[in-house]
Amino acid sequence: MSEAEAIGSKKSKTLSVLPDTIMIMKAESVVKVSTKGQIVIPKEVRKQFGILPGKRLLVAVEADEILIKKMEDLSLGDLSKKLSKAAKKVDVDALVNEAIQWARK
Repeated sequence: MSEAEAIGSKKSKTLSVLPDTIMIMKAESVVKVSTKGQIVIPKEVRKQFGILPGKRLLVAVEADEILIKKMEDLSLGDLSKKLSKAAKKVDVDALVNEAIQWARK
């Protein structure tokens, strides 16, 4: 048994070996939904992502998948900076012209 197979079998996780011996581990767990619709995120996953009690997570739906993403803790200043950067990427004049053309049809 190779070292990669040994590691994969010990941790019961899927193990992929890429060129230059870079290894990526993908953890999968089966969790049960409570009567209140709650699930428990496995301890190893909470530890890996630094998810502490009271932290907020984003629950998103894509096609037939439910995704849970860790949200960043942003101050109002940080949020303002991110919004400003996003706003700079939008060509407001082009949007206004497009809206005018649409309204004239």
